[in-house]
Amino acid sequence: MAVSRTSHQGFTLIELMVTIAIAAILLTIGVPSLTSFFDRQKVVAAAEAVYSNITLAKSLSISSNQDVTFKLFNYDADTKGYFGITDKKISAYASECRDGVGLNDLKVDDMTYKVTADKHEGITYKIGGDSSLRAWCVQFDGVRGSVTTYSNSGAKYYVVVTYDDLDMQVQVSKLGRIKICSNDVGGYSSC
Repeated sequence: MAVSRTSHQGFTLIELMVTIAIAAILLTIGVPSLTSFFDRQKVVAAAEAVYSNITLAKSLSISSNQDVTFKLFNYDADTKGYFGITDKKISAYASECRDGVGLNDLKVDDMTYKVTADKHEGITYKIGGDSSLRAWCVQFDGVRGSVTTYSNSGAKYYVVVTYDDLDMQVQVSKLGRIKICSNDVGGYSSC
């Protein structure tokens, strides 16, 4: 009876070194693009959060037949601020929209609607593209959902959401149309 021999061979040192070199090249190419992907997702998440809260304010105003206000407060360059929704009426140039007053007023019919800046770490908000403005309010009419009041001088109808070098805008027209646009992030219309 004949016994057959099977030989088991392993990797040679050269094969192993070539495999490691190819893996290193792929990682060198892949890691920066993965980092930029996460940066894009961070700014998109923050812009979408602002957009959805403004949209919620508009729909709550129509469904409850009362004026509802979206407020955004950006205290300093370290993004210590918050945004949310309130049914407290404001007037143009209202102090609560200039000074950041009203942290505990972000309620509609006793439901709290507030997002703090720590939810979107590293994000900055520029009201109308102006980094010196610290607060922004948009009030929606309870009948039509159109904008009754913008705060701050001039009709600052948009917020620029920024992370690193990526900018996105959340715009609100006088008629109450809300949209997101960006020249830096794909998948959105240009600003």
